[in-house]
Order: sequence, then C-alpha cells, then structure tokens
Amino acid sequence: MRTRTLTVALAAALLLSGCGSNGSAGDQNAAQGAATSAAAGGQTGDQAGGASVIDTTKKATAAAPAVKDPMLAKYGLDGKSVVEIVDDLDETNAHRGSGLKASIRPDHLQLEDESAGTRTTIPVPDDLFYMSVAPYATQTHECVNHSLTGCKGELPKAAMTAKVTKDDGTVLYEGPATTFENGFVGFWLPRDIRGTMRFDYDGKSVSAPFVTDTTSPTCITTMQLT
Repeated sequence: MRTRTLTVALAAALLLSGCGSNGSAGDQNAAQGAATSAAAGGQTGDQAGGASVIDTTKKATAAAPAVKDPMLAKYGLDGKSVVEIVDDLDETNAHRGSGLKASIRPDHLQLEDESAGTRTTIPVPDDLFYMSVAPYATQTHECVNHSLTGCKGELPKAAMTAKVTKDDGTVLYEGPATTFENGFVGFWLPRDIRGTMRFDYDGKSVSAPFVTDTTSPTCITTMQLT
C-alpha cells in the first residue's frame, strides 16, 4: 500500500491555490473526520473531456430557482440556479484567477469578489447536498469545505468508475465518473443519508463511507487508490 505523501511544499502550494480557503480556522479544524466521502447518479450535462457532475437525486437541476445578483452578473452566472452555478464552477477552470472565490458548504454556496471586496451567499435546497471528491494515488491535501475555484486534486480528467450505495443497500449510482480539470468529481446527493462509495481506476480501487448531514465536509480528499 502506497504511503500518502504530504510535503511542506505541496501544502504551501495548496494554500495558495485556495482549497478550502473560504473557510475559517474553525471550519478547517472541524470534523475532517471519518473518511467521509460520496458519490454519484444519473449524469447531467456534458463537459469537454467527458467530465460532468453526477446527480444521484435525479432532480438537482430543477430543485433550485434562478438567482439574480450583481456579483453573479459580473462573472456571467446571473440567472442560474445554485445547482447550475456550482456545476459550472467545479466542472471548468473558467473562473480560476478571475477574482471570484467560491466555497460550497453543506447548506449554502459562499461567493466572494476579491476585487470589489463583496460577498454573497446562496442557500442550497434542504434536500440536496453537494460533495466533491478527489481520489488520489500518491499525493493529496486536507480539505473540509470545497473551494470550487481553488482546489486541485492529483488526477485531472481521469476516466474512473464509481459506485454509490446507501446503508439500506440501495444503489444510487454505478457507472462512469470522469474527474474534472481540477481532479475532482462532483456529486449531488440526497441530504441526510449514509452510505459507501467506491472508485476504480487504472487497476486500483478505494472504498469509504459517506454522510451528507449539516456537519459533513463537502471536500473529500482522503480516498487513496491502491
């Protein structure tokens, strides 16, 4: 089994990239706990390289109203729902370095315009939970609240497969799970469930439990492929 590598240089680089940077020190020290992880369901939308957010709820896109906000308009996100905004920010690198910082929490999306010094929050529907997962082979980093505009995983555009099963045995998803340009895979999950997820990639695999309650991390970087 390969040993997880966390160097000082890597940690510094990740801090600069902003992974989880919108969280307070309290957020970062909060339950990074128990290899909380998540996964997938009917894919929605296509992205260059085959990556797309996986929706296990079958209704995420229609579950939230369009949002109007001057900050969103500035970055071409006005009129989209919180689900569409999260999907757009996580799937592509279009907003990296633009001055927009975005962090997804269990119950809301937090946005900050660095140049204007303004901040806004958008609630996530009560029955939905967004979790972004970065399976890794040799290098990872600590993360609690996923930075949609900063976090970077080790394996970008990697064609994996995923299986997500609830504790009652219900299979929420089983199929392709291609990582985004940032090395993560995004999942819209039902709120307040427990289960297990599994990734398979390049002859290696990893499984871990997940939870989607109000104290769960939205950024999972503890799943090492072996």
